[in-house]
Amino acid sequence: MTKPSPIGSQPPNVQTGKRGNPATPRRDRERRGILTGWIISGMLHALALIIAAIVIIDRPGAGAPGRSVEVELAILPADEQADGSDPLMETEPTPIPIDTAELPELTDTFDLSGSPDATDLDLSAMDGIESLTGTGDSEGDAGLFTGSGGARATFFGVSARGTRFAYIVDISASMRGVKWDQARRALERSVDDLPDYTSFSVVLFQNDPILPGKLRRPKWQPSKLENKSDFRRWVRGVKTGGATRPVKAFTLVMDMKPRPDAIYFLTDGEFGETAPDTIAELNRQGRSVTIHTIAFVSEEGAHLLRRIAEDSGGTYRFVPGDGP
Repeated sequence: MTKPSPIGSQPPNVQTGKRGNPATPRRDRERRGILTGWIISGMLHALALIIAAIVIIDRPGAGAPGRSVEVELAILPADEQADGSDPLMETEPTPIPIDTAELPELTDTFDLSGSPDATDLDLSAMDGIESLTGTGDSEGDAGLFTGSGGARATFFGVSARGTRFAYIVDISASMRGVKWDQARRALERSVDDLPDYTSFSVVLFQNDPILPGKLRRPKWQPSKLENKSDFRRWVRGVKTGGATRPVKAFTLVMDMKPRPDAIYFLTDGEFGETAPDTIAELNRQGRSVTIHTIAFVSEEGAHLLRRIAEDSGGTYRFVPGDGP
């Protein structure tokens, strides 16, 4: 026979066999569920902030407003989080819609067909830069300084523009004595006045071309002090003599790579009547070169010199000189 419980005592819990308030375990579970829900909710909010910091970026464009990305977050209510399940494992990931319609198209294909080859570049003309004007040419050797740009050269008062200047000067027998001394001094002054970022080449002629040193073909000399000094020593030892035959000298100069921006041609006498046509044909075989002609002391060949200058777009000038 069961004894009645003392006054004020509580019957034992039917589930645990212990005395106490039967509602206490339920409230504990509810507290744990709510606490779990708040923890999960806090984690989801923190995750949302991280995603927003990474994805929601205003991308500034060239005069265009920044673009925003829309993010949808799924946050479970507290009563659904308190059932003890793991919402991170059971919920489907929410897609993040990104509007890519205005994003620039990217490609990893580059067209290098138009890139210049290193062997085609004229580096000697880039020691200094004054102007970028010029007409260009199909050979790719017109340089950036032709036409009205580049440096200014003068020879007996005749001006030319560019960075590569060639001189073809008569040293035939008729130039002997005072005439050659005067022409040589003017040639030295012209070369001395060239800026150091230009280049020059001098070809003297009589029966055949006469080149500095042991050169068999003309070459471009940078207008540095040492090269100018070497040129002066060489030209002062040249002896005059022979006939007046300039075509071979023009053939060598027109074959230079790159071609001159301007040629000065000085002679005191008459030469072959077919020379202007031959020189014009040589000029047409590549980029056209401006030829400035100078009749020195004598105008016997003036009609030929005028034709050469006119055919190339150059100028003709007569220089009286000091006589023989």
